[in-house]
Amino acid sequence: MLRIPSWAKAEQLERIVPQKNLWTHENLVRQNSIKERAMTEKNRPIRRYQMATLAALLLFAAATHQIANDKTLLGVVFFAAASCLSSLAGIYHEREARTDSGVSQ
Repeated sequence: MLRIPSWAKAEQLERIVPQKNLWTHENLVRQNSIKERAMTEKNRPIRRYQMATLAALLLFAAATHQIANDKTLLGVVFFAAASCLSSLAGIYHEREARTDSGVSQ
């Protein structure tokens, strides 16, 4: 029996079913999981880390505005507060990811 090289088998498969058709989103993800994920995302409440991230973003913008208006000390205070909130958002996000995955602290 002849031994056919792997590259030749892959080339033959490419002729039968093009690779671009094999790697589409519909072939890789089940439709049920897409619908379930969409339903859970619609019903999800706003979480603590999202609020902390939004507050940090607003404080960073306020710090930039204050520094641009030559109120450097107030800008530095806003920047420090924004940095603290950003760190807090990261901590909240990690804790939530642990509890969602079932890993206890």
